Amino acid sequence: MKTSLSKTVNSCEILVKSTDNPEISTKLLEFGYTPERLGEGKTMVESAKILINRQAVEKSEMHIANEEFFIKRDSFNEQFIKDTRLCKVAFSDSPDLSKIVPGYTRIYPYPKWYEVLSKFYANLKDLPKGSGKLQLFNFTSDKIDSRIAELEEVNDLNIIRIKEKGDSEAIIKERDEAIDKMIDYCNDLREIARIAFGNNSQILEKMGIMIRN
Repeated sequence: MKTSLSKTVNSCEILVKSTDNPEISTKLLEFGYTPERLGEGKTMVESAKILINRQAVEKSEMHIANEEFFIKRDSFNEQFIKDTRLCKVAFSDSPDLSKIVPGYTRIYPYPKWYEVLSKFYANLKDLPKGSGKLQLFNFTSDKIDSRIAELEEVNDLNIIRIKEKGDSEAIIKERDEAIDKMIDYCNDLREIARIAFGNNSQILEKMGIMIRN
């Protein structure tokens, strides 16, 4: 939890818990703060704390998903470059076959990268004419199938990381809405407490309220 956010939640928690004091709750009742209304404030604080913790978990999961994806993608891209170099050698005496070997080495944007690589390995698998040339270099159909499977693993990781990003963004929105609601409630309660208790510094300090000079 960031320091400023932590301070905000802590101050709100001190405020709402202080209303457990009968002297405070009895006086606030005169201003419409029934036990139910005071309970709502406590619920708001607990909800905000839960969502803050959930957001921290979602953020961690998003970072893990990103790291797993980028490691796998970068590793596969290195293999892809080696495969294209091998194919250029294997197809050096066949202009028609050489056309299926892409010169694309960029890894951004991802959709384009995935499209190029998918097409490349699919073409290798569907070209029996070139299979003999590839086998001379031990680039068998099993290896091509393995590359296709690995590429799909990369894509699966990309789908997961997009989902984790969406989950993280959604919980941030939910967290922020809960915090705003809590802050609004506590701001009103502080102002009413100042009205209710005037310059009673002892009570206001119990509520965590700064005394205005």
